[in-house]
Amino acid sequence: MGDYVFISYSHKDSDRIHPLIKRMMDDGISIWYDNGIDPGTEWDENIAMHLQECSGIIAFLSDNYLESDNCRDELNYARDLGKERLLIYLDSVELPAGMAMRLNRLQAIHKYKYKDEDAFYSELMKAPILKDCNTIQAPPDKNDAAKVPYESIPYSANSGIKAPRNAGDVPVSKRDFLKMPECGLLGSLILIAAVALCMLACFLIFFGDYYGCPVIIILTVIACWRLNYLFVIPAAVISFALGCFMIPYHFILFAFTVFLLAVLVRFDLLYKKYLTEVNSSEMMTSGDRHAS
Repeated sequence: MGDYVFISYSHKDSDRIHPLIKRMMDDGISIWYDNGIDPGTEWDENIAMHLQECSGIIAFLSDNYLESDNCRDELNYARDLGKERLLIYLDSVELPAGMAMRLNRLQAIHKYKYKDEDAFYSELMKAPILKDCNTIQAPPDKNDAAKVPYESIPYSANSGIKAPRNAGDVPVSKRDFLKMPECGLLGSLILIAAVALCMLACFLIFFGDYYGCPVIIILTVIACWRLNYLFVIPAAVISFALGCFMIPYHFILFAFTVFLLAVLVRFDLLYKKYLTEVNSSEMMTSGDRHAS
């Protein structure tokens, strides 16, 4: 049996669940949740495998959860496996009669009744299901790395950006990577810098810059859409040149472009580091399969 807890939730509730998942990981809770597995056979196999190996399951119940066949299948399969189950009611939902009969004897926390998020979290951390998962695990021994496929290692809060827990979790684009909890701050900084930059550029258009600022706005939007810092470089050059030859306030615009450039460069470095770790894990896993 694994020493991680399985998180069962509806993806429609991701905005409500992911911050809590990040907080649990930061506090050393070893967890697994399906972040980006495509529906189909691969999805079923991954979910079943991790349910079989987990120490227990936490189900976040909502109307979205009850409407999802996949979510209900997870909970039913956990029951068939005899796994410990904890129910978190995100909303006051009305369970179907049969489901209510099966679940009314399980431990449950009614999150919607807590006005204070910290009070709810404190109650959650007391749950017996987290007893064996409430430790920050030491990094695996390098000698054992080739023996354990990376897709079977539960996701815990050791440090920084980590390789994915299974093949379905590998982000296929920078935007997928940005959605990961660890990138929340970078995502906010990118958004704030881009909005501030575009607002200032619109302000300067009012003072007569009908050519440079529209180009800067277009480049900024493209850079944020594609998460590519290369589009910010010409925007920085344009804003600096305009500050020298036109309106001094363009130097403020230049400062915003430099800040956005720095954030996007940092994001790009993290993304490349992440892909390097993924590729290294895949090579170790492939080598293990060939050796066996």
